[in-house]
Amino acid sequence: MDSLGIELLELFMRNNEAFLQQLTIIISFVGLMVVIISIGIPIYQNNSNKTKLKEIEERLGFLEKDIENKFSNTKIELDKAVSSTKLFMAKQKEEILALPRLYEDEDWRNLQQDNDKLSQIAKCEKLLINYPQNEIEIKRQLASIYLFGNVDREFAKEILKEILEKDNTSHYTHFMLAKAYEETKEFSLAEKHYKLSSNANKYNAPYWAGMYLRVGDYQKMLDNNFDKKGLIYQNGNTQNKYDAGLFLVSVSYLFLEDLENAKMFLTKSNVQIEDVNIQLEMVNLDLKRQEKVIDFAKDNLQNI
Repeated sequence: MDSLGIELLELFMRNNEAFLQQLTIIISFVGLMVVIISIGIPIYQNNSNKTKLKEIEERLGFLEKDIENKFSNTKIELDKAVSSTKLFMAKQKEEILALPRLYEDEDWRNLQQDNDKLSQIAKCEKLLINYPQNEIEIKRQLASIYLFGNVDREFAKEILKEILEKDNTSHYTHFMLAKAYEETKEFSLAEKHYKLSSNANKYNAPYWAGMYLRVGDYQKMLDNNFDKKGLIYQNGNTQNKYDAGLFLVSVSYLFLEDLENAKMFLTKSNVQIEDVNIQLEMVNLDLKRQEKVIDFAKDNLQNI
C-alpha cells in the first residue's frame, strides 16, 4: 500500500476534488481504514522535510470535513479511521524520521556514476540490508543493472516479477519486464507488460508500438489503435506539438506499402523532421528501416 498512499496523498495535495473521487473507488476494494492509514504512513518514510510534514498533518485535518460532505453515509467509520490514523502518525513520526535515509546514502547517490556493474550490484545488495524500507526501489535499480547492463536477463526477470508481487502499479517495472521478455523473444509476455506499462502511463505506448514495428507485426500495431491514445508530445527545442501515435500509425502503413494512409497520418500527426528522429530513437528500428521512414518524412513534409 506504500505507493498507493503516496499517490493518494499527492493527488489530495494537488486536487482535493479528484482525490475524493478516487477515494470512493478505492474504498470499495480495500476498505476505509486501509485507505486512510495508507495515506499517512509512507509519507513519513519518504519525506524528511518537517515543514512538509506539518502541511500534510494540517491537510489531513481538513479531510474529515470533506468526507462528511461527500460520504455522509460512512461518516462515523471515517471519523474513527481519521482519528486512529492521526494518533498512529503522531506516535510513529519521530521513530520513522529517525530511520536512515536512502537518498542521503553516498552509495545510492553515486550508483549511476559507477561504471563497474559488479560494484553496482554489490552496492545494491548492501543498500538492501541498510534500507529494508526501500526494498522495492533498490530491487528495481538492481534489476535495471542486470537487464540494461546485459549481466543476466533471466535474473532481472525474477527480480522484476518479485517486485510486481508486492507492487504491480509501477509502469517502469512493467516496462523493464516487457523489455526483458522481448529480448528473450517471449513476445506474448512482452506484449502483456508493455500494455500494462502503457495503461499506467500512456507515454510508454511508443515503446509498446515499437515492439510491433521491430518484429514486423505492422497490422497488429494498427489493431491496437495507437492513433487514438492522445500521445501528444512537445519538442523542447522547437516547441512543436505533435501526436506520436498518429506518426507511428503512419510508419506502419509505410511498411505495409499503403502510401496514401502513410502520408495522411504523417500529415495529421504534425511531426517535423526532428520529431521523427526522436520517435525513431524510442522505437529503436534497424538502420535500413529508419532511413526509409526519414526519407519518406522528408519527401512528404517539405511542402507542409
